Amino acid sequence: MSVTLPTEFFVIVTKDAGPVIQWNLSLGRIASAGAAFAQQYPDVYNDQRDRWLPWLPNPEFQTFVGFHSFRVTADIRAEYHAELLRIEEFRGLPSRMACLYAWSSLEDARLAKRTIRGRFSGKIIRCTPAGILRAVRCNSALVNFAQRAERRGFLTDADTIRRLWRTYWSGSGEPLRLERQNLVDPAGPPETVTMSQEPLWEWLIDGSLKVEGDAEPSA
Repeated sequence: MSVTLPTEFFVIVTKDAGPVIQWNLSLGRIASAGAAFAQQYPDVYNDQRDRWLPWLPNPEFQTFVGFHSFRVTADIRAEYHAELLRIEEFRGLPSRMACLYAWSSLEDARLAKRTIRGRFSGKIIRCTPAGILRAVRCNSALVNFAQRAERRGFLTDADTIRRLWRTYWSGSGEPLRLERQNLVDPAGPPETVTMSQEPLWEWLIDGSLKVEGDAEPSA
């Protein structure tokens, strides 16, 4: 799905932003890890051979999976499956592991802060493009949906996982729903996990953004 690149973006500077990020902000420009990689290894990046997975599944894992394990590894499994499909089918798009996250309106950035409090808690700054290498608009509501589905053990077959992340990377706003037999009461109603009907659009950006200033007045 082709979407015109906005002329301005809104970025949430999280409260745990490290010294490197703070230094970049003081210089008035922020850049993605993907952009730094492209500068260091232009041939690899331009050939779309950049790989960002910092982990792989353990082939020796042969035990039962507990509830705590599902919870603490749900985000990891979701991001692993997202990156794997990007590599296989959407290599020309920025990796979630190496991009800047931005929103095309202040309202969308505020909604992201309210909706995903733990992940996006901080001030919002206004930026303008200063050299974009790759960019795509995706529905972040699907990421939250995938994480919840992982925690509840719904994503156990490759076809479902592929359909889910193909929907994300294609830029679709289609709401998804997963259903299975009730594991506690097989005769009862099916178990389901549903996705928000309203998309929450986020931009994944490889490149640089010029910091124009705070988007909101100081508290």
